[in-house]
Amino acid sequence: MSKNRRLLDQYRQAAKSIVADTLPVQNENIVDKQKRIAKLLSNYGAFIAYYFRYASAPLADFHIGVTNYLLKHPRCFAAIEWARDHAKSSTMWMLALMLALKKEASTVVLVSKSYDAAEKLLEPIKKNLESNPRLIADFGD
Repeated sequence: MSKNRRLLDQYRQAAKSIVADTLPVQNENIVDKQKRIAKLLSNYGAFIAYYFRYASAPLADFHIGVTNYLLKHPRCFAAIEWARDHAKSSTMWMLALMLALKKEASTVVLVSKSYDAAEKLLEPIKKNLESNPRLIADFGD
C-alpha cells in the first residue's frame, strides 16, 4: 500500500471516530441552541467537553489557567513550554478554533518547527471542521 493511500485511510478512520463520538443535540429549538452555544463559547472546559468528547484526558489545572489567561488577554503573545505529552498542541489548536468560532480572532497564528510539524498540527483542525457533527450543526460547513 502506498504511503498516500495509508495516510488517506488513517484520515478517514479518524474522521469516522470523530463522527461517532460527537453526535449533535437533536430536536433543539433555535433559542436553546443559541444559549447552549454562547455558554460553550464562554467556557473553554465546557467547549472541549462538548465538541471534543473523544479527548483522552481531562483538562489539568495548568491547561485551564493558561487558556483562561489567553482568553482574558486576546492581544498577548505567548510561548507555552510544557513537558512532553502535556497536550501543548492540542490545547492550542482547540483554543485557536474556539477563538475563531467566537469571531474574536480574525487571524490566528500557530507556529511549528517544520513543514511536517505544521501539517501535523493542522490535521486535527481540518478533520474536526470537516467531520465533527457537533461543530457542523452549530457553526455550519
